[in-house]
Amino acid sequence: MNELFAVGKVSMNLSFDKLGVSKKRITLAKTALQENAVDAMIFFDADRYGGKFANTIAFTALVLFPDREPIIIAHSIEKDHAESESELEIVEIDDTRKLKDSVGHLLQKKTKREKIKVAVVPSNAKFEAVKALQELDYEIIDASENILRRCLKKPFPEEIEAIRKLSSICDKGLEAADNAVEAGRREYEVAAEVDHVVKKFGATECWFPTLVASGYRAAFPHGWTSFKEINEGDVVVVDIGPVLDGYGGCVCRSFTTGSREEWKREIEVVQEAIHKSLEIIKDQGTASAAQIDKIARYTVKKGGYETWPDMKTVLTGHPIGGFSLPIIAPYSEDEIEEGMVFTVEPAIYVKGKGGVRIEHHVLAKKYDYEILDKFPER
Repeated sequence: MNELFAVGKVSMNLSFDKLGVSKKRITLAKTALQENAVDAMIFFDADRYGGKFANTIAFTALVLFPDREPIIIAHSIEKDHAESESELEIVEIDDTRKLKDSVGHLLQKKTKREKIKVAVVPSNAKFEAVKALQELDYEIIDASENILRRCLKKPFPEEIEAIRKLSSICDKGLEAADNAVEAGRREYEVAAEVDHVVKKFGATECWFPTLVASGYRAAFPHGWTSFKEINEGDVVVVDIGPVLDGYGGCVCRSFTTGSREEWKREIEVVQEAIHKSLEIIKDQGTASAAQIDKIARYTVKKGGYETWPDMKTVLTGHPIGGFSLPIIAPYSEDEIEEGMVFTVEPAIYVKGKGGVRIEHHVLAKKYDYEILDKFPER
């Protein structure tokens, strides 16, 4: 355990008006839908992007319009839950198999156009939901290309409070991992300790199951937690994603059970990749996500490690908090703007032996950046 690290007790209650934030985001959505000549944007089955507009994920479908207020379609089981959190109009259904009829009736009533144009987020929408829209003969477009980018590009300034508090919870989770990682314990035991602590400090759930990968398994980019026993000398990658009141985080550290010297070189190279890649935000008014990715990969490769730099489908970073931008990847066309919140997570993987990954929450500022999680890089 690092005895010099300490996170003070922080109230996890959010002081800003979340309903007010949702209304502001709905206004952005209306403008985006109008500009793209779209009749409706629909989110299905507790989609977390949809939750940013509805202030609840208790919905079977959420329908946003360009010229009127959104409407929630909620199963009778979820209706009371939705009413307790959202101010939007709610249409109740008692059978999810009737969703197609409900959506069809609603859009026919609210839309005058002969061929209805609907935007969805394909990566989040279930096959059955998209199929239902196709059966209604709607024109379906990808909301993530233009519309979502306008509405969920970055948090409103007041929401940064939530991201900061979320980062403090992540710090507590990493501290719990540091205390729990030791030879003889199993990966799932470490994950359980982390989950207990982040929920104790305000996380209601986790965006993804806590990942603990030790020894040779630490060389897996997504090494899901297993029954494996942690051995003396193992490097242990711990990746956590607590959610605070709808805002999801993602941080990672690599711990060692034996001498840190064995992995000292890899840790130092990953640290260098993080900080060199982020420095371009200080140098450029509009740094690109692809540049951050390129510098991080180049630094790791220059250090003598080629596995991760050549994994072009493994991201160098991604948005946090439930926002949609930026994606830090070779193919990304995203520009880094002041107020964006994202991760940066270069890595080194040595097949059969282990790996090192360090991941931070980053807040972009004007010609600067801030790392929001404070647990030491390991």
